Amino acid sequence: MRVNDRYTHFFLLVMLSGLIITSSFTNQRIMSNDVPSKEKGSNSVMKSNEVITILYDISHGLEVFIPAKVSPMGGMLEGTGEFVVKTTTMKQSFTESDFVGVDIFVIMFPDYDFPYSAQEIQIVKDFWNSGGSILFVGGLTYGETHFNNTVLNNVISTLGFNLAFSTLQDTAVTRLSGNLPNHDIFYNMDTFGTLKNPVASVPVLNSDPNIENLTFSNSGRTSFAVFDNDSHRAAFIGTYNPFLELKAWDGDPYLSNHYQFQYNLMNWLGFQPSKELTDIFPINVYTGIESPHTITEIKQLLYYQGICHFHTELSSVVAPYDEMVNNFDSLGHQFVVVTDYNTVAGGPALRAYLDSQGRDDIAVIDGLELTGENQTHNIGWFNPGNGTLISEFAGQSARIGLFHDAGSPIFLAHPSWLIDPNYPRIWDHDLYPFDGYELVNSAFMQGGGNLAMYPFYGAADMSGDESAMFRVWNYVFTEEISDDPDWWTEAVMNRKLVIYVSMGDYFVGDKLLVDEIVGRLNDEHSPEILITSPTTITPNSEVTLDATITDASRIFTVNLSVTVNEGSPETYTLDSAVDDYSHYVKNLGSFSVGDSVMLALNATDELGYSAEQVVEFFVEPETTTTEPVTTTPQITQTTTTTTPETDGSAPWLTLPIFIASISTFVIVIKKRRIFF
Repeated sequence: MRVNDRYTHFFLLVMLSGLIITSSFTNQRIMSNDVPSKEKGSNSVMKSNEVITILYDISHGLEVFIPAKVSPMGGMLEGTGEFVVKTTTMKQSFTESDFVGVDIFVIMFPDYDFPYSAQEIQIVKDFWNSGGSILFVGGLTYGETHFNNTVLNNVISTLGFNLAFSTLQDTAVTRLSGNLPNHDIFYNMDTFGTLKNPVASVPVLNSDPNIENLTFSNSGRTSFAVFDNDSHRAAFIGTYNPFLELKAWDGDPYLSNHYQFQYNLMNWLGFQPSKELTDIFPINVYTGIESPHTITEIKQLLYYQGICHFHTELSSVVAPYDEMVNNFDSLGHQFVVVTDYNTVAGGPALRAYLDSQGRDDIAVIDGLELTGENQTHNIGWFNPGNGTLISEFAGQSARIGLFHDAGSPIFLAHPSWLIDPNYPRIWDHDLYPFDGYELVNSAFMQGGGNLAMYPFYGAADMSGDESAMFRVWNYVFTEEISDDPDWWTEAVMNRKLVIYVSMGDYFVGDKLLVDEIVGRLNDEHSPEILITSPTTITPNSEVTLDATITDASRIFTVNLSVTVNEGSPETYTLDSAVDDYSHYVKNLGSFSVGDSVMLALNATDELGYSAEQVVEFFVEPETTTTEPVTTTPQITQTTTTTTPETDGSAPWLTLPIFIASISTFVIVIKKRRIFF
């Protein structure tokens, strides 16, 4: 081959490789491994891959529980790019227009105060008969939740299904591992949890070849059933847990597959193949409310991290003060709003302890949680010395005035916990005009997003042990913080905060602020990897790569793949230097004249996030020297390999090369997960 031909072919090869590599470096939040769906009948037809539209009924459901569009479930589904989530209008009858373009209709524990009208039942019938799929969820029967199975079963029977939800009172902790039902909705799952809540069993009342009961073999429980007649499908789920209790509760691994379960369920109902859900976390849950702020305004503010609705030993037996403060430090909390039951003394007590330790770096705000028999729970915060005269025996209407007179807004705590029949509902806002609501409480999102139109915050609602503070905290945009609550009030009432729920691994807030805090956290937690090689490589000389990770606070696995002359690659794991986990070296040996060498270096952290840099060179006879070539990596937010960008000059593509050169280059691993 002539020399010029050789370089021409090499040029074409590099151009083709660049196109292939560039196409693989899109910022993908989902990496799915598709597998064929198990077809129930021989005539089952898989719909083509398309965006699936889901309609959640919140016209009749318990508004405080339904995980609709503004929820981690909605955020996960829409985050895949494979689903669109819609809702009906709260407390209003739905119409035919709501179902236009809908593939899946979701009915979750309908409220017995709002039964379905005959017209609505007919709309659902028409949707079903036209090939739509339906998800029925029941089983929430304890306490004053305004739900029982009667309304749900009436819809089911009217549609002609030969089954019904019946209540199984089961308050024991239920953990299911292995031997899960053999069905697509449990694809890629080996554990399942129902966790201390009643489960409604789903017995088949009459024989129907299209209905399959899904029984957990290690418990004998039948809480799931599916209907498939080859044209449309329905699923009957007898517990709300897999939709609300996500990831892990106090480290419980049995709930860690619930996102996968939701994904499986919607894929199956939408006639899509089973796929593995990976690398989507954390999830962004947007309120759907346009932020009243501009990005320029927010970027001029600092952000602070802390917790609200927090209890000390004045409320119950909790961790001692030293353990509380150690947990604050381990998580990076900079402020705390203390809300003990019916007293504002918790804040001063915690502040006194911090003072005794010479600590002034944690802002402590005096608040309280006002309770009372047959009363709602309300949260407020006050300037020191205020709030002491608010009585727990005051009625709900009177409480609003008392809080305001003491200089505090009043928030409804845990609105989903209908402690008694008189606990205010979301649509009671005109009757009880609270200043805001706890949009997230103790890792549970409240209200299906309907509360997001009002001022909100995320409530830890726990004591000072580590697991409690790991659950929920807030990021607040402001200029500075102090023990004076005015900055907190201003931030909450003017929507300058973002909630992070570590238990479900999701952010909640107005889109502008969520995107901004995620971006800032990514920047702060992204390490840099500096890889240095010799400036020249000559034939038969030893070649050594040197890698330095500038942020050695995390553990990385660093692998190097070396391919010579398009042969089989050899892969090496680079060992860190003794007592220095930031420094990695590898002697590659020597290369001969005419060798084509490709080096691919990959660094992966302990959470599985990785970046990769690829460099290719030829070793030619030493006759002249070219200037070193600098490659600059692309900075991406991705968990797959990152691609370098070059300045476009690439002299080795146009000039004969006699001595190959590799320069210093930097890889930046961008993260979407908060890591401490």
